[in-house]
Amino acid sequence: MSREHNYDAWDGTSMATPHVSGCAALLIAKSLAAGNKLTPDQVKQALMQTADKVAAMNGTNFSTDYGAGRINLLRLLQ
Repeated sequence: MSREHNYDAWDGTSMATPHVSGCAALLIAKSLAAGNKLTPDQVKQALMQTADKVAAMNGTNFSTDYGAGRINLLRLLQ
């Protein structure tokens, strides 16, 4: 049985947006289950603070090319 896979990889916001919004949704769901309600700014800060910095960011916390870094869902939800 042959299966065809039509996956693609792009850079930029078109590929990052669904990943970031999915992580934000999981964080919000966890927060609500614990009886807390996060503000949009709190969600943004949590995403940025738990992101893994990438080498190309040269030690900065934010870059126009890499944002806050690579999402780390495990750290976000801990």
